[in-house]
Amino acid sequence: MKSSKHQQPASDGRAQRTIRSRQAIIEAVLALHHCGILVPTAQEVADQSGLGIRTVFRHFSEMEKLYIEGDQLLYQRYKELPAVEPSGTLATRIDHLVRDRNAVCEAFAPHIRATLAQVWRYQVLQKNYQRLCENFDRQNLRFLPELEHRNEAVTASVNLAMSFESWNHLRLYRDMDTDDSIGTLKSILGSLLKATK
Repeated sequence: MKSSKHQQPASDGRAQRTIRSRQAIIEAVLALHHCGILVPTAQEVADQSGLGIRTVFRHFSEMEKLYIEGDQLLYQRYKELPAVEPSGTLATRIDHLVRDRNAVCEAFAPHIRATLAQVWRYQVLQKNYQRLCENFDRQNLRFLPELEHRNEAVTASVNLAMSFESWNHLRLYRDMDTDDSIGTLKSILGSLLKATK
């Protein structure tokens, strides 16, 4: 009995250190994404986390597991974002939808780019990214119920315009600032819905 009493705190301490180490490793990966390192090496993760590379490999023997846990954490944070409810005229709803989508893309862009850099390699990342796309599409329909009365091509065009890829193209490759990218997407949605009444 005496031995077990002494072992319990030590066991709890190890468990807490394990949790802290794993969290530090995952946060290191996310920090590297923000620095533009989309596919960090184990050594880069170790350096960023302040832990030894052996510790990184002890907790994540395969980099895939690290990417998967990081992706799961990000998706949880995405789900915890405050919901924006649709209301008002079509123009108002378009404005709110585009601004909300822009805010999400701005916040998660480095991590989504990292996912896309690895999506061809890991099936779970493909599944998770598909889930994000489907969430975006459902939100489009919630804000724009007019799409229910349009043909599939219009709905597909709206979903494409509101995809991360479209936003990323405007921000990264067209070098648009936030206001210009928002204005462009609002114009596209307005044109699509107006032209198909």
